[in-house]
Amino acid sequence: MAAGFNGDGNPAKAYTGNVVNEGTINVTGPYSIGMYGTEAGTKVYNGTAPGSTATINLGASNTTGMYLDNGAYGYNYGTIQSTGSGLKKVVGVVVKNGSTIENHGKIELNAEDAVGILSKGNAAGANPGIVKNYGTFNINGVTNPSDPSVIKESSGGQDLGKGMGGVRIDVPAGSSVGTITVNGKPVVPTLATTTAEEYRDMQLSKDWYVYRYI
Repeated sequence: MAAGFNGDGNPAKAYTGNVVNEGTINVTGPYSIGMYGTEAGTKVYNGTAPGSTATINLGASNTTGMYLDNGAYGYNYGTIQSTGSGLKKVVGVVVKNGSTIENHGKIELNAEDAVGILSKGNAAGANPGIVKNYGTFNINGVTNPSDPSVIKESSGGQDLGKGMGGVRIDVPAGSSVGTITVNGKPVVPTLATTTAEEYRDMQLSKDWYVYRYI
């Protein structure tokens, strides 16, 4: 389900729209999207009121429940969830380029490298998406619950220390200041920059069509 069109480089051809799901959307193909909206003024609803039974099921790897771009506004009052096992890189909502998502419902994902909501800006990182959460996230992936370096019991403040090889970062519980050591000797970090994009833009198949809903 989709609403809006970015004009494909021609702003004069761009238009907005609204799309509402009050049923069930099953996303079963890799790189597929349950609901899509683009352009300021476009609104995308998965459910329209608290307690909605509207559902988006993500049943394949590399799928996205809702994708909002270029100022579109999205609402989740229902459930966005993964289904099945062995899934990877499942995203509940992508919100980018000044778009906004309000989550009043549930986002429940069980997949390796799962992301509840991914906020992105342009290539320079400017104008990211806006996230307003009033609901619930339950995100699970491949992990070992008996490994104390992965899951730690809360004691009012956690020691956030991490180490690899001869490099260790120590952040005591309750502190916002850490110490970096290399082979036991404190060091001062240096700033590194990169021009690579952190995330690749969503891939859409050639069979993707955009429909206008008003």
